[in-house]
Amino acid sequence: MLSPILRERARQWDTTAPHGSRMGCVPLSAGLRKASWAAMPKSRVLAVIVNYNGGHWVEAAVESLLAQTVPVDVIVMDNQSTDGSAQCLRERFAQIAVRDSGGNVGVATANNAVLDYEGYEYYLLFNPDAKAEPMAVERLADLLDRNPEVGGLGATLVEYNKSSIIQHFQPRFDPLCFPHDAWEGAAVETLPGEEIVDTGYLCTAAAIFRSQAYRDVGGMDPDFFLFTDDTDLSWRMRLRGWKLAATPKVLVRHVGGATAEYGGKNGRYETSEMRLYLRERNCWYMAIKCYAWWMLAPYAVVNTFSMLVESAVLWLLGKRGLAPINLHALRDVARNLPMLLRKRAAVQRGRVVPESEVLRTIYWGIGKLVKLRRDGIPVLKSKPAA
Repeated sequence: MLSPILRERARQWDTTAPHGSRMGCVPLSAGLRKASWAAMPKSRVLAVIVNYNGGHWVEAAVESLLAQTVPVDVIVMDNQSTDGSAQCLRERFAQIAVRDSGGNVGVATANNAVLDYEGYEYYLLFNPDAKAEPMAVERLADLLDRNPEVGGLGATLVEYNKSSIIQHFQPRFDPLCFPHDAWEGAAVETLPGEEIVDTGYLCTAAAIFRSQAYRDVGGMDPDFFLFTDDTDLSWRMRLRGWKLAATPKVLVRHVGGATAEYGGKNGRYETSEMRLYLRERNCWYMAIKCYAWWMLAPYAVVNTFSMLVESAVLWLLGKRGLAPINLHALRDVARNLPMLLRKRAAVQRGRVVPESEVLRTIYWGIGKLVKLRRDGIPVLKSKPAA
């Protein structure tokens, strides 16, 4: 429910939207009544959802947060959606704030809207294609209450339409900063019995952070725009001494790429040039900022070589659309190196833990090869005809 603080922020930031209903807008579900903002109590938890043409997915996400067993204040940052979803949310849910980002500013910048709201103990970052069980937030907050050394806690993500299958639980990254999750595709009943376990990073499709920890590192890096922004955030938190954990006791359904219509389909992995480019570029951004020099030097040599070899192989295989992506990423990393080195200096000045603390949770394999074996060579999604 919306606190007076959030209500005032919404009044200041909300933009004028066309009046009238949108196709797809439906009445509130039973039990979710529109309430008077003036009577709303202040919540301990502020949830943010970044919306970009979220359609019915984002409505379900909001509804699941409003149905929690503890009060949750909800803001939706709309990145200039064109499907009417922002107006639909305004019409359906009077107890949330729908804030216009002023453009498609990316996930990292939009998530940092929580920094504008003080007084909350916890920030919940939640994807528009995720859906939480009613006690999810209560359990997440309780676990943080009882583990004060933990700065962020991730829920177990399960497949949206097959909740017995794990999507993400204990993600890590390999020495080249490529993500890997050994639990992906496993059955939920195989999860460990502990309440919380260490994790390499948090997937912010459904993760809760202490506001103190999130503010301690300045939130997400807006230069990432999209992809590995959560890995970078997690890494910087760990360098500041915060522990990160995942819990098998909270399950959140998640589609993954629903609003972008990307992902595994018909036995192949569809993606876009932008997504592949950002993934490769942002791994470099993260490594330059966060690795100690003695790890960064071999990273730069090995990753440059592997990216060049990958581009050459793709070219020889006739994947002419994929081949130049790595080269573009390397070019832009070089162009932005002065900016990255300034950021690195700030991150390294603030670190309070040795490199061994980071290396302890690294996946000592080749994450990209694991993904290649599982999903095959990516296929660029066809652009719709004009």
